[in-house]
Amino acid sequence: MAVPSKTQPRWNDFGSIPRDKNHQYLANFQNYFMTQDASATALQSPLSVTAATVATVTVPGGAVLLQIYSSAALRISEQSSLATTPPYFVIPATTLTQWPVMWPLDVSSEESADTTGLLYLLGDSVTCTVQLAFFCI
Repeated sequence: MAVPSKTQPRWNDFGSIPRDKNHQYLANFQNYFMTQDASATALQSPLSVTAATVATVTVPGGAVLLQIYSSAALRISEQSSLATTPPYFVIPATTLTQWPVMWPLDVSSEESADTTGLLYLLGDSVTCTVQLAFFCI
């Protein structure tokens, strides 16, 4: 086994674990999942989503993945106008869908854990039952 010289970087076992603002590894963070949103009056999974009223889901601050399943076709968007105009994405009925949550997230920032975002859901043509889970760090 070669001994690293002063000019060679020393590899560590931390891989891609992020560092905090003091440049220390965040080795003691825990992963968890939530089946409700982060609003003051939490929407709990499963929830009923109609084709007439847009449901607003508050994404938790530490979310990195959204998993969603709907009993019927479901529109999802980051813009509240999905009832009348695109852009929106239609999740097919009875399909388990996963998306990474894309934050302008700086894990070394204290504010990042408090950051939330909004998603808007609407039944594509009928009322549907939606199951959702946020995977968080």
